[in-house]
Amino acid sequence: MAVERGLITDENSCYEWLKGLIENNLAYVDLPLCQRLFLCLEQKNSAQFDQWNAWLMAARETKELSLESTLMAKALMRLLSQVEEYIRQPLPEGFELSEQPLDWVSAFTLACWQWQISLEQAFEGLAWSWLENQIAAAIKLIPLGQTQGQRLLLQLNEPLQVAIVTARQCHDAELGRMSPMQVMMSSLHETQYSRLFRS
Repeated sequence: MAVERGLITDENSCYEWLKGLIENNLAYVDLPLCQRLFLCLEQKNSAQFDQWNAWLMAARETKELSLESTLMAKALMRLLSQVEEYIRQPLPEGFELSEQPLDWVSAFTLACWQWQISLEQAFEGLAWSWLENQIAAAIKLIPLGQTQGQRLLLQLNEPLQVAIVTARQCHDAELGRMSPMQVMMSSLHETQYSRLFRS
């Protein structure tokens, strides 16, 4: 929808769009919540894990963003259940997940913890997987060439690293920044005649 409305038309406008999402959504929602969820696992605090997961679910501002997050989480949890014998550490004793749906960040954090991936590596993995998916979509939609896509990955590395540092230092009172234009475009995208959703 952002491409159709002319908000993203080339490499430069794509850079600005993604940089804004990194500086707001990643730095103040997804990454700091990954840190809090990881800590809950280390402290065997399933009640607090559920609270942060519910917070994340409430932060998904549109039906589409919420559905995308929960379906990705379900897919990851299904995969984890199928490779259970390879998981390096089970959930902590007494740690029980509630029946509420998991957000993607919650499931990702859980997978990292079970595979004994450090929080630092989890941050890098979450941030880079998000960025690579965005660039892949941009290459197809705008469209951009492969070279432009690679250049964007390199250019956005700096704001990505800043977001990781910001997220590590983020206090609870600072959580929850948003990108209003992304929310508006997501709302419109829900009924767009041609949609790219969870590709």
